Amino acid sequence: MQGLYDTLAMFDLKPGDGLMIPIGVVLFVILWQFLDKYLFLPYVRLVEAREAATTGSVSSARDVVERTQAVKAECEEKLRRARVAAMETKLTQLREAKQKASEIIRASEDSAKTEIQALRDTLSSEMSAMRNDIQKQAELLAEAIVEKVQAPPKLAQKSFIN
Repeated sequence: MQGLYDTLAMFDLKPGDGLMIPIGVVLFVILWQFLDKYLFLPYVRLVEAREAATTGSVSSARDVVERTQAVKAECEEKLRRARVAAMETKLTQLREAKQKASEIIRASEDSAKTEIQALRDTLSSEMSAMRNDIQKQAELLAEAIVEKVQAPPKLAQKSFIN
């Protein structure tokens, strides 16, 4: 026991203090158990619940962002398809308009060619008729000239008789 007293004296403790150390340890353990049950565990549960709620909020926010991005991508795809369809419709209408214009031009050209040919035919027949008429008039005129040239001049005969 002397060794115990020497050890206590080295730390400036008295023999009653040596007994207080184990009692202090027991009281400390009892206090720790009490605080653990009524303070630390509820606080840890609260922190865990808050962390779970935060983690859940973060994951739900990520889900919302992912869904939003998916909807945005879907809308962009629909918009792209609508633009492509509109462009195809526009090109189809343009192609049809060009085709109709070509058909109208061809029809007009054909009509013009037909009219020109009809006018040429009419002009040709009129020219032939005029040529024939001129030919007949030329023949009549030639016959009249020949008759006048071959016929004795009547004025000259009268002047000789008088």
